[in-house]
Amino acid sequence: MSCRPVSISPARRRRIPHFARSLMPQLHGSAGDPQRAAFTEGGYNTYEAQAFEPIIEGLYGPKTRLQNEQPETITRCASVRTRRYKYIARPNDQSELYDCERDPRQENNLFGDSSARAVQEEHERRLTNWYIDTTGVPPPERDPRGAPVLDRPPELKRVAPLGSLLDH
Repeated sequence: MSCRPVSISPARRRRIPHFARSLMPQLHGSAGDPQRAAFTEGGYNTYEAQAFEPIIEGLYGPKTRLQNEQPETITRCASVRTRRYKYIARPNDQSELYDCERDPRQENNLFGDSSARAVQEEHERRLTNWYIDTTGVPPPERDPRGAPVLDRPPELKRVAPLGSLLDH
């Protein structure tokens, strides 16, 4: 397998689907956007009985047994992972913050550590902004009751591109 940058003609580049455009710099040898982050969420609360799986045997037996015998191990959480740090927010348990460069095995939880306060606050902000910008569904059409609506508020010069809203 070759590690040299890929050459793609401008005509072909225009035909590439929108989801692949962020890969173009990497295909040309760039290291990527250092501000990029990955966001995840998961788990469920102990009062959400419908979410619990029954205990089964076989490959997933230990997993289903642990979830049922120690439900605190699967509490709700959300996380943001940047190039260097991983922040996991757990409202009903201990949140976590790791420096993945210095602690790749994630053995030293920095959450609440004064030396990592700025990093923790930045990741909390990014996670909050991600939730605000990605939850909820705007109505597909305007309210039919006839309330006056502007297409765009006068002070809004332009609408931000979707890509800028998703990478917090």
